[in-house]
Amino acid sequence: MSKNKDLDKLIGSLSKELEPCKPMAHPLIRVLPLIVISILYVLAIILLIGPRNDWMPKMYGELSYIFEFGLSFSIFVSAAIALAWLCVPGMRGQTWLKAVPVTLGGVFLFWALLRIIFEWSEPFHFAFSSCSLDGFIMLALPVFILTLFSRRGATTEPWWSSFMAVLSFAGLGWAGLRLTCSANTFAQSLVVHFVPFVTMGVVFALFARRIFKW
Repeated sequence: MSKNKDLDKLIGSLSKELEPCKPMAHPLIRVLPLIVISILYVLAIILLIGPRNDWMPKMYGELSYIFEFGLSFSIFVSAAIALAWLCVPGMRGQTWLKAVPVTLGGVFLFWALLRIIFEWSEPFHFAFSSCSLDGFIMLALPVFILTLFSRRGATTEPWWSSFMAVLSFAGLGWAGLRLTCSANTFAQSLVVHFVPFVTMGVVFALFARRIFKW
C-alpha cells in the first residue's frame, strides 16, 4: 500500500506541473501570413533600392526572364509551405510536400545548366557589385520570421527543415534580385549575386540541429 501511495504522490506532483497546451493552427493558416509579409518586405526593399530600368520590357516580353522569375518565386512559396508542414511531427502524413520544392529546385538547376551552356560565348565580367548586399538586405526579415516560425513548431527532421528554409530564402531572394540587378548572364549571377544564398545555406547546414531544435 505504501508503494501505491508513493506512486500516487509522484503522479500527483507531476500532474501539478502540467499546463494546458493550445494546439497549433493548420500549417497553411500559420505560414500564409508570413509568406505575405515576406513578399511585401521584399517589394518594399525593391522600391527602396530601385528596380532595374528594363524590368518591365523583360517581364512582359522575354519568356526566359518570366520563366526564371516564376520558377524562383514558386520555389519560395512551395518550400515555405513544406517548412510549415515540417513543423509538425510526421508532417501530418503529407511527406510528399517535400517533393514539390525539391523538384522545382531540380528544374532550376537544369535551367541554370542550359543557360550557362548557351551563354558560354558571352563576355563575363567578374566584379562584385551592390547586388550581393541587396540580397542580404532582402533576406533579413524573411530569414528571421521563417526561422522563428520553425522554432515554434516541433520538427523531427531538422535537416529537411534547414534545407527547405534555405530553398525558400533563395527562391525569394533570387526573384527579388531579378527585379533589381542588371546582370543577365547566369554565370555572373551565380558568382556574384548568389553569394547571400550560398552563405545562408552554409550557416543553416552547420547549425541545423541547433536552429530547429525543440
